[in-house]
Amino acid sequence: MKINCEECMDTYLSLDKGEKIPKSVTRHLLTCPKCREEIKAISRAEKIAAGPLAINSPVNSQTLTESLRKIDPDYVPRQKKLSLVAWILYAVAFLAAILVFCSLFTQFSVLTFNFSFAFAVCIIVYITVMIYTNMDIFVKKINSKTTT
Repeated sequence: MKINCEECMDTYLSLDKGEKIPKSVTRHLLTCPKCREEIKAISRAEKIAAGPLAINSPVNSQTLTESLRKIDPDYVPRQKKLSLVAWILYAVAFLAAILVFCSLFTQFSVLTFNFSFAFAVCIIVYITVMIYTNMDIFVKKINSKTTT
């Protein structure tokens, strides 16, 4: 059975991805250069559409700040957060204070349990706050493919 170009393209486009191409369509594609070119163009378009979207936009902190001031004239940029080094220094001071407290009150067993529980909660809260406030540092560590 011989099919025309329109029937061939309709059949081809109705196939699911990875589905086997019928023999009648394959025969037509072997003999019709116009349909072959259309299929190649569709394949190229599909590859381009599946790839990452590259948008070159000249956005920097100055243009972003200007845009935000147009929206809200009272906008004031947030001040720089604590650096990671400052967080580490605070953690060392925090641990030193805990060690001093432990060395002073080790003879009370009930107090030791309560202190251990409070110590664990404080460490969890400290780490959570540190990660939350420095999320941009951790996000930058993720290897993501970007184009410029």
